[in-house]
Formats: sequence, structure tokens, C-alpha cells
Amino acid sequence: MRQPRKVTIRRRRDRQNKPTVYWRESIGDGKSKQYARTFDDMSQAKDYAAQKYLELRADVSPTAVPIEWGRLVEAYLDDKRANQVTGETIKIIASALKTFASIAGPLASVQINQLNIDLFKSTRAKQKRTVYRAGKDAKKLNRNITPAQLNKELRQLKAFVRWMQDRNYNKQKINITLVRERRKIPRLLTGKEIKNLKIEAGKTPDMSCRVSIILGTAQRAGAVERLAIKDVDVEHNRLHFKEKGQRDRILPVSETVMQVIVNYMASLPPGRKWLFHATDPAPKHTSTIFPRRRWAKMIETAGLQNVTPHDLRETCLTLLAKNNVSAVIAQKLAGHSSINTTMKYYVNADDEKMLRDAVGELPG
Repeated sequence: MRQPRKVTIRRRRDRQNKPTVYWRESIGDGKSKQYARTFDDMSQAKDYAAQKYLELRADVSPTAVPIEWGRLVEAYLDDKRANQVTGETIKIIASALKTFASIAGPLASVQINQLNIDLFKSTRAKQKRTVYRAGKDAKKLNRNITPAQLNKELRQLKAFVRWMQDRNYNKQKINITLVRERRKIPRLLTGKEIKNLKIEAGKTPDMSCRVSIILGTAQRAGAVERLAIKDVDVEHNRLHFKEKGQRDRILPVSETVMQVIVNYMASLPPGRKWLFHATDPAPKHTSTIFPRRRWAKMIETAGLQNVTPHDLRETCLTLLAKNNVSAVIAQKLAGHSSINTTMKYYVNADDEKMLRDAVGELPG
């Protein structure tokens, strides 16, 4: 079926006689569906109707559909919300697009080109960011944007450009490349260090429960902090993790880890919503942030240096590799969207072993 391309404008009495744009779009199987959008004045309705007509004719139109920046960003965020992207991710996307507009300008869709992208990339790499150093010598520090932070914004920009081109808002050839990041050497804990950490964490029930969950599931600290009481399935030994982005996953845990969680929950007062944080009367005081200061003090007392909760995650996935667990299983456990991430950052035990065997044969 040929895609319907008729766009009309009518005033609706049930909407205070405001102008409403009507159009139909094909939904497959020879069927189409009518859509409508109401505007405050006729000029806005006419502009939108003209853009919608060009968009519906994208398959035969040689030119892109021009849309001004504000409406373009609004449409992109609405599409993300329709795909059930979390509010936290929406804020990250909006922040990246706002930064791009502050450097390259609030451009129309047809004005975004390779030159604008390169300008954003070079300018943003030289900008400073404010960092707050805690402790006795608390003060503000101005430091360069890290390559990792810049790459996060470039990835959001790349997805935004791809979305524009899929909808015929932009037809220019744009190539967005990431900057090189300095690879972090993974901090892998030994069996003795894990034992010392568990002994020190056992002095406080909540920290002991946190450490057991991370070591038993290889999840991010943020996902562990977002656990609610209802997310613990004691009967089936499962936990419901609310991951970053739009991924919610249910993972099994061992009986040992579940027993630690059950013992901890038994010590909690009734009426708790979160597993690690009390539900305060004012929601703004409810924190779901990992207690970094308590963690640092616990690590220092345990005799460890520069150990983060993410190091426990890396250690768990590396142990899976050493135990010949499939990389696909490790990817599912870690929640990575691509197996390349699992292989690049975590599953490196075999590579290290081969390198050690190789250098052992060298004269020196």
C-alpha cells in the first residue's frame, strides 16, 4: 500500500477551536492510522503541516525536512519517552544536546553538518569542568573534560544524528568518531583481599549485604543501591535489578547470598521501601547513592588500597573467565549491550596468562 500523504488542518470545538493538524500513516498490512496534533495558533499549525507533508513524502522527496532546533529536540525526546527510556537517561540526552547547542548554536535540522560536529568536538575537548574535592581541604578544582565524558556526549550526538537521518530531517553525510581513551588497568582482587574485605564489611550489616550482592551477582553499585524490598524474591532466590538506561533484569543468586540478604532484612524496621535506605517523609531526603565515604573508611581499615565497588564487578567477571564460563554468559550477567565491552574491559584472564607464558620464554 502506498503511504498516505494527505495533511489537513481543522479547528476542534472540543479543544477551544484551536487548529489541529490531521494526517494518516501506514501501519502495514494495507492499513493506516490517523494522527492529530493541536496548536495554539494557525501559523504554528501550518508550519507543522508543511513539515509533516514533506516527512510523509520522504521516499520521493530529494531534500530533507527542515525543523528548527527546539522542535527537533522535543520530537527526539518524545520518541525516547515513547520507547520507555528512563528519566535519568532522558536528562543525560538533554544535557548533551544542550551542550552541543551552546557550542555550535541552536541549528535547524538541515544545518547540522560535519563542520558543526568537528567544531563541537574540538571546542568541548578544551573546556573545563568544576570538580569538588571533599575532605578537610575541600575546594573547587577546574579540570579538563575527560575523554570518557566527551565520548559519552559524542555517543548521544551520534544517536541523535542517526535518528534525524532515519526520519529524513537531515541528508548530509556525517561521521562522528570517538576520541581515544586511556585504558584503565583493572584492579583485580586476590582471594586474601576478598576475605579481608568480607571480614571488615561483616562489622556493619548493610555493608556486608552490599558486598555479598556485588560479589555474588557482578552488578554495578548503583543497581544494588536501587534495590527495593519488593525486588527480593526469597522463594526463588532472585533479585530484580533496575539497570541504567531502560534495562530491568531479574537475576538468580546463590543460597549463600540470599541468606545474607534475609538476615539483613530481618534486622530492618517495618515499613521500609528501599533495601539500604529508609523511606523518609520528604522524598527529596531519600538517598540511593552508594556510601563512598563509608566504603573508603572500610577499605582503609581492611588494609586495601584504591579499591572501588566497580573493582569487585571486574574481579567477578574475570573469575568467571578463569573458570571457563562462556563470555556470552558473562555478558548476560554484566548486562552489557555488546559482547565487545565484556571482552575488552573484563574478560582478560586468558590474555594475561598467555602474555605471562610468552614473556617467560624471553631472555632477560
